[in-house]
Amino acid sequence: GTTFISGSNLHDIEISGSGAIDGQGADWWPYKNVSGALRPRMISPSGCNRLLIQNVTLSNSPMFHIAISGSSSANSTVQGVTIRAPSTSPNTDACDVSGANILVQNCNISVGDDDFTCGGGTHDVLITNNTYGTGHGISIGSYTDKGGVSNITVINCTISGADNGLRIKSDNGRGGLVQNISYYNIGITNVHFPIQV
Repeated sequence: GTTFISGSNLHDIEISGSGAIDGQGADWWPYKNVSGALRPRMISPSGCNRLLIQNVTLSNSPMFHIAISGSSSANSTVQGVTIRAPSTSPNTDACDVSGANILVQNCNISVGDDDFTCGGGTHDVLITNNTYGTGHGISIGSYTDKGGVSNITVINCTISGADNGLRIKSDNGRGGLVQNISYYNIGITNVHFPIQV
């Protein structure tokens, strides 16, 4: 699909400030299952090094809000970001990451799909001091192949009103080794499936 803000194989990138981006995604959401309906992602850098996204407010993306892709992605920080989409909005993942050395902190997130997720080839991630509302929780997967997922630490986060809390998901067509996953001091309230593997 297309992307509002994209970049490939770049370094030293910053998206910051007190501004807001409204993706006006409601017109796109009914087409989630329509073949060829390429819903845009909001921010989707690929294979980038030293990326900083901070203090912005993102809302109502047609699809993912932040999608950091590429196994060569490294040293990404997402901090102080507010992300909002209705709980019923499809595939509006807040923060999908891949690569190495990723920090997600001090964010406030309520969406209609994964509040956080990472795929195969991702390692050394710290998720801390985030407030999560609606959505599918803090997830690993479902793609865990192509290098597996390792060294993920989630600390001092709250999840309230979500479908899932802490979730690890995969299947035999996209699975890989998931190891060294740590959760500390997580508050989960009014969540359908607090822990789901």
